[in-house]
Amino acid sequence: MELKRRVTLFGVVAVCASLMMQSSFSALADVSERNPESLRPTKVVTLIPKYGYSSGVIRVRLSHSEVEIVRRLQAASVSATPNSNNSTSNAVFYIEPSALNSETISLGREAMTMAGEILAVPEEVVVNKTFVIIGRSKEFLANTIRSIGCFPDFTSIGGALLMGATICNRQVIVINLSGYLFIKNRSQSLTTEMETWPEPSIAATSYLIVDRNIAGLAHEWTHVSRSYISKGLVADNEPAWFREGLAEVISGMARVRASKNRMTYQDFHVIRIRKFAKWPNSCHGLTRDYRENSQVLGGCEYLRGLIALELLIANYGGVSKVIKLYEDMRLTADFFESFANTYHMSVTDFERRSDIYFKYITQAATYKP
Repeated sequence: MELKRRVTLFGVVAVCASLMMQSSFSALADVSERNPESLRPTKVVTLIPKYGYSSGVIRVRLSHSEVEIVRRLQAASVSATPNSNNSTSNAVFYIEPSALNSETISLGREAMTMAGEILAVPEEVVVNKTFVIIGRSKEFLANTIRSIGCFPDFTSIGGALLMGATICNRQVIVINLSGYLFIKNRSQSLTTEMETWPEPSIAATSYLIVDRNIAGLAHEWTHVSRSYISKGLVADNEPAWFREGLAEVISGMARVRASKNRMTYQDFHVIRIRKFAKWPNSCHGLTRDYRENSQVLGGCEYLRGLIALELLIANYGGVSKVIKLYEDMRLTADFFESFANTYHMSVTDFERRSDIYFKYITQAATYKP
């Protein structure tokens, strides 16, 4: 996710791909235009988080729409055919010694590679080096960023990168591991003491925090891959909910793929949408309310964007359609025009459909059979 939005993640928290990539999503393309307007029949699902600590079994009631969308995204997560032009192959890592043996980073790197497979870069696109800087200390991060000729402006976040960002024309990803490990909510500050604290084991850390932390690299790499597909052109009017929602969905699918059947997309959906945010009092505006970059969004562009992109990818042509959207933007330089060209509906029309999906998610959460 990009710098000016990453720091608000829930208050703390890529001509097409090859023909093989297209065919792996053909099943999803066949189900385009299905309506999300279905609450019943609801379904109670249970899960035990595969990563992190939980005090017990998690049980939630899903709407019929959620069940169908989760099923399609599970299939898409495991069926994507690897593309030989995986953008992660040209990643150059700079890792502070104190972060080299991090379990969180190890799992995050596996998911990042899978994100490169799912949001595959077209074969004809030249993939340049992307620098990935991971550290425990502000000093290492700042010095390494400068050493590769990147001079970002961090004044909007008090001069300090708390967690993760994609900076310098999406050529550099920075991960402050100390922030991920120890910042639990927006009221906390990152201290120099935290830089020396030992990394807590994943098994002893809340599954909610572990889920967020493992997602970081895959989320940031989605922004990199997306930029490759459009050959660096980022339309000024691309909605925040789309940008961050895409990164959230791809990171979830990537972790499902990287887990080798240990984690399902249902696990990701329940943890991220049902448990990471409080329902129904959080992020209850319309999807269109989360178009513009603004601190007042409070991270809702991530949650509502995730909900919207789940619907878009599951019901309207899969990831291959998203790739076509970004390819079209090379010609139009306008997100709204390219969205209409790709999906044959306006952004406003889709936002209304996303609001319906959101409504049934919230209603299912409090449904009384």
